[in-house]
Amino acid sequence: IAANRPQPNPKTLTPDTRETLYEKLYDLAGEMIVNFLKTSRFGTLIKTSPQPQQSPTPYARRLKREDGFISWPTLQKIINNEPVETYELPLLLQEISIIRNTSYIILIERAVRALYGYPGVWTLVKTQKGEKRMKLLSTSIQNNKLLLNKVQIEGLGPTTFNQIKNQLSA
Repeated sequence: IAANRPQPNPKTLTPDTRETLYEKLYDLAGEMIVNFLKTSRFGTLIKTSPQPQQSPTPYARRLKREDGFISWPTLQKIINNEPVETYELPLLLQEISIIRNTSYIILIERAVRALYGYPGVWTLVKTQKGEKRMKLLSTSIQNNKLLLNKVQIEGLGPTTFNQIKNQLSA
């Protein structure tokens, strides 16, 4: 299939970012697999049809930015291993905690990994420059305690939590 494609002209190439390149490659892979299925013996076994806009059987809802929000007081309770009520967690984590009966420490640590990038796990903290968003980039569990390893405050670069925790207001 690639041999049939015209070769790109280096003078007309646009600089791609990782995201734009992935998007192009995903689209290309989708086209290629549809063509493969149509021309292979599987094409006679598989009948393709477009999925309706409003699918009667959705597998999962689209994640939103607020799915990753956890209030700073609740996060502090979890860090200090204090009791937390289920209703204090983000709705997404409430659903998981009810189903799996998982400790909140483990739940937050896994959520940071699972939601990394978008929407990410984040909170609002008070700094000397006002209230800012703080994204949790990396966490770990040590001696049954949640540790915030790497965080990023809105407008600043990633840093360790230990470097900025004294700058946060209560």
